[in-house]
Amino acid sequence: MKRQKKRFKERDLPINTIQSSVENIPVSDQTYDYIISESVTVFTNIEKTLTEYFRVLKKGGILINIDMTAEGPLHSSDITMISNVYGISYVLTENEWISLLREVGYRKVNVLHSDSLSSHINKSLEQPEFHISPSIDPKLMEILQNHQNVTSLLANKIGYRIFKSKR
Repeated sequence: MKRQKKRFKERDLPINTIQSSVENIPVSDQTYDYIISESVTVFTNIEKTLTEYFRVLKKGGILINIDMTAEGPLHSSDITMISNVYGISYVLTENEWISLLREVGYRKVNVLHSDSLSSHINKSLEQPEFHISPSIDPKLMEILQNHQNVTSLLANKIGYRIFKSKR
């Protein structure tokens, strides 16, 4: 959050950030014109979170949701691997994301971008912004290594989508 606030301030952007549970956002109904969520929703009760985003968006408001997406049905061993590393029990396919967004009430749902991890990795020229401290807790390094293993092993089976949904 500190990094985002700093970037917004440097660019003189009037963006309000709050830190809370996305399943229970502490604001009134129909507060926001836009919500941008990146790599968050899949780690929550997805239906509850999408419903909460819907609640706090103004009528005509836009949700941009960038999240992990299964490229197709996953084998039970893949789901077990994902669950062990990320603590989630399921990864939605693109069609499942779209269906759920519509069930929650979003009127218009578009996929702005889709990519598998393998494709993204192969064409990515920019390296991630990692500044790993030499004194990092070994348990955190283990988590990072497990993440890298999963993304490597499942690079053709999982990816991400950028969904634009209108309330």
